[in-house]
Amino acid sequence: MNKYLCLYIQEECGTPADKMENQVPEDVKHERFNRLKELVESQIEGNNAKYIGTIQKIIVEGKSKNNENMLTRKDRDK
Repeated sequence: MNKYLCLYIQEECGTPADKMENQVPEDVKHERFNRLKELVESQIEGNNAKYIGTIQKIIVEGKSKNNENMLTRKDRDK
């Protein structure tokens, strides 16, 4: 299970929404992002815990793009 989270940065947006009034303050954005990140990570940890001590069949697709010491895989049943 992968997580993909990003923090909305107004200056990088360039859309009409970034010019709207009542923008959420940066400290509130960061606090909300951190809460969401912690929640997602705890859910991933809980999901992965059920696989500890088990043997799983996987298909190795190749080396990870982010870490050459790791392999990427695809779940056989997905």
